[in-house]
Amino acid sequence: MKLAGGIDAFVGKLVWLPTWEQARQILRDAGMTDQCLQSVLLEKNSIARGEELVTLYELILDRFSSADRKTGGLAPCR
Repeated sequence: MKLAGGIDAFVGKLVWLPTWEQARQILRDAGMTDQCLQSVLLEKNSIARGEELVTLYELILDRFSSADRKTGGLAPCR
């Protein structure tokens, strides 16, 4: 705890990241189909590289950062 600056500082630095299941649901709720997601994962070779969850996070980030620009995000399958 000393390294983190104490318990209060440690708690202040914690972040929530969605689980794999939550990330999939977030993407579904945002309009990405399972088929589209499968295409993206295969194209990026994410599963073979063991980076599927990282790719899900990138897609979520793309979706919600592009929502501010009104581009709709998730463009790979639309």
